[in-house]
Amino acid sequence: MANIKDECQGIFISEIELSRKLLVNTFTGFLERISPRKEEVNEMNYFPVRDSDTGDNLVGTLKGIIRGIQRTDNRPKRELIEELQEEILLDSARGNAGMIFTGWFSGFLDHLRDELVLNTLSLAHAMERGRQSGYKVFAQPKSGTILDPISSCAKTALAGCKKEKNLLSLFDEIIPKVRASVLKTTDRLGVLLRGKNSPEEIHNLEENHVVDAGALGFQIFLESFRKTIVETIWERGGVVVVIMAEEKLKEDLLKDEFAPLGDSLDIRVSPTGKRVAIHIHTDSPHMVADIAHRFSEISEITSFKIEDLAED
Repeated sequence: MANIKDECQGIFISEIELSRKLLVNTFTGFLERISPRKEEVNEMNYFPVRDSDTGDNLVGTLKGIIRGIQRTDNRPKRELIEELQEEILLDSARGNAGMIFTGWFSGFLDHLRDELVLNTLSLAHAMERGRQSGYKVFAQPKSGTILDPISSCAKTALAGCKKEKNLLSLFDEIIPKVRASVLKTTDRLGVLLRGKNSPEEIHNLEENHVVDAGALGFQIFLESFRKTIVETIWERGGVVVVIMAEEKLKEDLLKDEFAPLGDSLDIRVSPTGKRVAIHIHTDSPHMVADIAHRFSEISEITSFKIEDLAED
């Protein structure tokens, strides 16, 4: 559990509530991550036209979304999701990449809006719903564009969600596949730019490993999204952790370890004493994870859920 703030290696997160704060942090985190790379993304912008504005458009899209959320006056998350889908995402989209990203995110939210929880299964199906929505935005969907990492993302998530219960581990399966699909967009430049650029120009771009700008932007979003989830355990929240051991767990020891971390502590032990559920309101969810992982040396963490205490 060392270096949890930097990398969060080994953390088991089975479920996170889809809260207003998580949504806001997702967009602001993406903005913070892409802004320093805006020109890099602009430089990759050759399709559909060489206007060098994909990075600018994504930044403008995110700023518009954040402004739109700020105007919602902290209304409940269900109303915020409805407004995001109905108005904010539509009004904020800039350029091709902004249109595809907001279309993808609207579809992503569509799957999550009922249960409002993010776990490996809901993440996978939300990504597939996002893929379907992203494809609908394109009048003529083409390989070698942002659609490639969007498809790779959904395919990898759906393949991994049934066996993988750790949300971060599923992201760690998805992101390398997405990066590979972004790199492969270089191979499609010849087809996409045929008749627009000379064979010499296309060869030059291939030699310089130019990738699709929108695809690169989507990769940056996914990397940012994972980081936002990691950072969630550094904010006050309700935590539910379930530990399963080979031998009987001592309730008094558990109480002594977890009680100093917060309030509303509840401990429920199974009849065999080998499985225990712990619920606590805490300013230090990361410390709850830390202590749970100390017990995991002799047992297994089967669930680590984070709730937003600020919302119903």
